[in-house]
Amino acid sequence: MLVIDWLYFDKMPFEAVAENSSSQSAYGLRELVVKDDELYSDSECSRRASALLDYYRNPVETIVAKSSVLDPANNRFLPGDKITVSLPKENISNAVYRIESVEHYFNGKDNEWITTLTLGKMQPLLADYLYSLRVKTDMLAKLKLAKR
Repeated sequence: MLVIDWLYFDKMPFEAVAENSSSQSAYGLRELVVKDDELYSDSECSRRASALLDYYRNPVETIVAKSSVLDPANNRFLPGDKITVSLPKENISNAVYRIESVEHYFNGKDNEWITTLTLGKMQPLLADYLYSLRVKTDMLAKLKLAKR
């Protein structure tokens, strides 16, 4: 411990470790080191580590979908958007996937657009809930202003 002009320096940086033995036996040992200067105690680091462990516990499903039917002028897919996917042969029915990347390719020989979507199924994050809450409150605010 070191104290200089009322500044207190202790074991820096703060750290924490979170483990899941069932995941380690199923997938092997995977380590993730995160450096975050915004955390100011070991307990904050521990909560962040358990939140990351909970988020990364389940494997992420990824689908790559190619289509020559979609017109990029009328279908504005953007990374981060969510779409519902139904693939009965793959036992996927009405699953919500997040768009990770969008690629448009024009084949001049056949005169067709080819759109490639990379989709990932992830757990919803707090930011998703906050965004949907903001969209709903903005819509309600617009409706209330229109009634005045």
